[in-house]
Amino acid sequence: MADASARIAALRAYGVLDTPPEPRFDDIARLAGVLCQAGQAVVSFADAERHWYKAHIGVGIEEVAWNDAICSYMVENDLDELVVDNLAADERFRHKGVVTHAPFCRFYAGVAMRTPSGQMIGTVCVGDGVPRPGGLTLAQRDGLHALARHAMALVWARTMIVGPAAA
Repeated sequence: MADASARIAALRAYGVLDTPPEPRFDDIARLAGVLCQAGQAVVSFADAERHWYKAHIGVGIEEVAWNDAICSYMVENDLDELVVDNLAADERFRHKGVVTHAPFCRFYAGVAMRTPSGQMIGTVCVGDGVPRPGGLTLAQRDGLHALARHAMALVWARTMIVGPAAA
């Protein structure tokens, strides 16, 4: 696993955590859901003890505890992509809160959002309440990666406009 303190410092330097909704990030989540034909989509930032949703579609929560998030597995294993056809049948994830409680995810696909130095600070991910044998098409995977790059460009752009967070 990458150095957690460096990852968290990189995330916090962007000053994006706990900020109000922004239509451009909402658009990323909306496009991810449409592209992947998924009922749930989020732009998620991986803080120390939680994943905070800057944008979310089809999910009635704004954050999830670190131990309950599928995205935590991506961060802990420094993965660029993760697709799980059936979370409830996967030993790694069937106990997670997002599987056992609302939003009752069964399908998950996520891609990493990385800083220019390579720190993973979050994910763009989609999910659904039903398993999806076969996961995503290659075009959907490529599109999800493109959306994650655009989300990072938005993070960087808002830093240039708002300014970096105070150290």
